[in-house]
Amino acid sequence: MSAAAWGSHFVVAGAYDATPVIWISGTPTTTETALVKSSESVEPTASVQPSVAGRSSEPTVGQIECGNHAGNWSYPATSVQLNSAILGCSLDGSRVLIQKGNENLFVLDADGSETQVTEQLSGFNEIVGSARPTGATISPDGTRIVFAGLTTREGLSCHDGALFAVSADGGPAEVLWRSQVPQNGIVRDPSFSPDGTRIAFADGYCDSDHSVWVMNADGSDARQIVSSDFGPLGATHVHGLAWSAAGDRIALQVDDGTYIFATDGSGLASGSASEFCWPGREC
Repeated sequence: MSAAAWGSHFVVAGAYDATPVIWISGTPTTTETALVKSSESVEPTASVQPSVAGRSSEPTVGQIECGNHAGNWSYPATSVQLNSAILGCSLDGSRVLIQKGNENLFVLDADGSETQVTEQLSGFNEIVGSARPTGATISPDGTRIVFAGLTTREGLSCHDGALFAVSADGGPAEVLWRSQVPQNGIVRDPSFSPDGTRIAFADGYCDSDHSVWVMNADGSDARQIVSSDFGPLGATHVHGLAWSAAGDRIALQVDDGTYIFATDGSGLASGSASEFCWPGREC
C-alpha cells in the first residue's frame, strides 16, 4: 500500500490475511518477513489495527509517549492507538497499557504484538468484571494489570465497584477488592508502587465520600490511610494517584489541588504534582 524510509530501515504498510499491518526491515543485510519485527536498534513498535470508521484506510504512524520512574519512552503507533489513553508502562518500557475509546484495555509489547486484557466494552454494558473501567495500572515488571470496574451486570455508575487483576498476556480477571463504601461505591485510579509490591487506590461515590487505601499487590492487607473525613475528600472528584520514586509517599489529585502524604496517611499536606510520575505522562 505504501512504504517509507526510517533511518536505516524501510517501513511498509500492507495487508496480511486481510488485516492491515506494518513490516519493518531488519539490518541492511537481513530481510524481515514476519509481522512488525525490528532489529535491536529499533525502538519498541506497536502493531497496526484495522482502520476506524471515518478514518483513512491506510494506517498512520505516530508516537506514543509514556514515562515512569526509570525514564521516558517513545513508541511508533497507529492512528487507532494514538487516540487511546496511555495508562502506564512497565519499568523497562517494554510494555505499555492503553485504553481504547475509554473502554477496552490493551497491552502493547516491544515486539509489536497487542493483547486485549478486558472484554469488549460499550459504556455501561453487562459484562461482569469489565464494565466502566475507572483507572488501570500495569505492574513494574509488566506481567500484571490491575483495573477498577463494576461487579454487577446493571452497570450503575457509582455502585458495586471493585478492583480486578488480569495477566498482561490475557486471560480471566479476578476480583482483588470490593468497595467498602456503604451501599457500595466505585473504586478509582489504582496505582502500583515502584517496586510492584503495593497498590494505592481511591474508594467512594462519584463525587463525594472518597477515601484512599493501600493494599498488597495480591489484594491482601488492605488499609484505609486517608478517610473521607478529610475535608477535601468529602465532596470532590478524584483525578489520580501516583507514587514517589522511593515509594515512601503518595500524591492524590482532586478538584481543588494535589495532596501528598506518607504511605500510612501521615504528613498529609497540599503539594506539587510535578515530582510524581502520573499515568501516561512524562516524568
